[in-house]
Amino acid sequence: MARKKEIDVSKLNYVLYARKSTEDKGSQEHSIEDQIKDCKALAKREGLKIVKVIREEKSAKTPKNRPAFMEMIQDIENGIYDGIIAWHPDRLSRNSLESGTIMDMYDKEIIKDMKFPFCRFENDSSGKLMLNILFALAKQYSEHISEGVLRANDNRLPEGKSSGTPKWGYNRNLQGFYEPDSNFDLVRKGWEMKLEGAGNKEILDYWLQSGMEKMTKVNRKNKTPRAIKPSINTPTNIFKDSFYYGVLVQADQEVDLRKVIDDFKPMVTEEEYNKVQAIVADNPHGKTGKTSKKNRATFYPLRGMVRCGVCGHVMYPGASRSHSKERYLYYRCDNKECTRTQKSIRAEAIFNVLYRALDSVKFTEKEYKAYSKQFGKRSDEKVVQLRTDRRSLQGRKSHLTSEINHISFNVMPSLQVGSKPRELAQNKLASLETDLANIETELSKIDGNIEKYQQAIVSKDEFLNLLKNLPQQIRNAGVAEKDMLTRKCVLNLEIDDEKRPHFLWKEPFATLLKGKEFIDGARDWT
Repeated sequence: MARKKEIDVSKLNYVLYARKSTEDKGSQEHSIEDQIKDCKALAKREGLKIVKVIREEKSAKTPKNRPAFMEMIQDIENGIYDGIIAWHPDRLSRNSLESGTIMDMYDKEIIKDMKFPFCRFENDSSGKLMLNILFALAKQYSEHISEGVLRANDNRLPEGKSSGTPKWGYNRNLQGFYEPDSNFDLVRKGWEMKLEGAGNKEILDYWLQSGMEKMTKVNRKNKTPRAIKPSINTPTNIFKDSFYYGVLVQADQEVDLRKVIDDFKPMVTEEEYNKVQAIVADNPHGKTGKTSKKNRATFYPLRGMVRCGVCGHVMYPGASRSHSKERYLYYRCDNKECTRTQKSIRAEAIFNVLYRALDSVKFTEKEYKAYSKQFGKRSDEKVVQLRTDRRSLQGRKSHLTSEINHISFNVMPSLQVGSKPRELAQNKLASLETDLANIETELSKIDGNIEKYQQAIVSKDEFLNLLKNLPQQIRNAGVAEKDMLTRKCVLNLEIDDEKRPHFLWKEPFATLLKGKEFIDGARDWT
């Protein structure tokens, strides 16, 4: 079937889009330039005008993951570009949502033409069928790789063969088994310091001063190894991980490496691990020193979420009073080198934009399907975290049980009835038993949450009801609940130099709010 109308491609403005699948600087370093070279050669042969070249180093497997691509689509919708030139359709998309968007715009002639150096077709039924097939093959290829990796990991784990980034203090041999590396003694020293009461910062400083680091592996994506040093989160992650006494939690599986690997060397004993879990429970953040009473009592919503759009630093919350003595909350950029002219913004301005955005959300079958898929992925990730937390609680439970047994059977019989030492021991025993009961309650909650995340994807009616009521819920909520509900739909946000909030939404809100802006009039609110 011929085109509905002939288009003079020499009069169209084309955007050249080139993408590589990894953000690693050492991988595919010539890929983008090679794509651009081939695309420009095509444009020269066919007399096409390229008005902009877009380079992007992002995977196209997941929707909403490519800022430059999304901006390009918006610019096409606004009439800035008429057509696209890319090396191959799989450079444009490897997922159904974005390939569907492209095809819909092509059908409506919002995208008037697409060109690929090694893939030619006409804008007719046969050509569109071929393009759809190429997009589908790109998606299938991406999913096939993921499924193969997951299947291989599931089969290897029961044997004690792991995948992913090795744990600190260990590497994996050619067979995939964990074995100690050059950092083993340094990490072990960190556990010893923790058992002696050291804070996480003190332990991290020791590791950094001792030169602890590990190198990335050389593979297809990482052709040049680079050094990775421990970060502020490294102690927290290490001291909660049951791997270090021999139980590896990965995906939805647990395996006791001490039983399946004859020569596996745990870094700590199970008793030491359990004792550390008790220490962590008393001081979750591993801090030394005291926090002021004022800081402990004051709760500010969105703490750590609001960033300066000019310098990128976190904007810190505070409270003040207006000329009319009315108390209000604000966020301020305290970076002395920041060039923004408006240093602070009232919280009211941020929440007003949030309310208007959520009020605009519309529900369709398409968004529900996108939500279901995304929620399923996040549920799997949450179950892994819950299993890790459960293992940590079980360690604390075991430690408490040992202490209770020791006092009950070794200490109490040797103390005189009615004596002060016996009274102190009884009080200690009662305290431990209360802690044990609390842990049992926490374990029960975790088990319930694991079951919930493994099974729960809300129905379409529940999903619609959530979106309908959420804006009003946030409006009416107290400060702590307002913070909690906002974090359910917003990952973070930036404040530009004109005091306008820009939100990075979580799913399903990212999909539901695609292409919408809610920043006009922000100055009036501040």
